[in-house]
Amino acid sequence: MRDTFNPRFVLYEATRLGIPFWQYFNSGLLVMTRAAHRPMLSEAERLTRAGFRSRLFDQSQLNVARRRMGVRLNFLERTRYNVLADGPDRAAPGVVLAHCDGLERVPAHVVRRSYGAAVG
Repeated sequence: MRDTFNPRFVLYEATRLGIPFWQYFNSGLLVMTRAAHRPMLSEAERLTRAGFRSRLFDQSQLNVARRRMGVRLNFLERTRYNVLADGPDRAAPGVVLAHCDGLERVPAHVVRRSYGAAVG
């Protein structure tokens, strides 16, 4: 998923790391297989252990590792995946994952009805 939630900071972070802005991904929704991406994950872990720090927790390490390892990117469609909404009934039909502000104040049965998903 492209990281467009905070474009100014992402532009700063991508530039600081030598990654083209349009290739910087949001690791909050990341689809990969451990076997195929093990070298990338190991590199990100090595960077973290070596003291690499970012305000975005592990996201920048994963971006640097992806770039170094030459892993190809396939971005998900933002209108269907990783949607921001301001309540459980605000996401469009067909949304696979939604971040909802104030969700902790909504009863679990309402969330299940709205999303057809388990609440944890």
